[in-house]
Amino acid sequence: MEPLLALYRKALAGPWGEALRAEEPSLQSLVSRCRARRMPEDSLRAVDAEPRSVVSVNTPEGLARHGASLPSPGLRGNARD
Repeated sequence: MEPLLALYRKALAGPWGEALRAEEPSLQSLVSRCRARRMPEDSLRAVDAEPRSVVSVNTPEGLARHGASLPSPGLRGNARD
């Protein structure tokens, strides 16, 4: 299971925030506390035939292998805006 690749309900923010402050952070532990449904591969392929939406990219080189690149520094913007 890839817990980061998911949609989470806003209602989980409070309980998960409390759990993270109270104990060792573990996404696996947090996910185990909620109802989850797995998406069958054929459902994913119906909207993403070559599952590009689930590739793991950790470096600019990895991003380039998937035909993308980071925006130039002046175009990146600020996530806090």
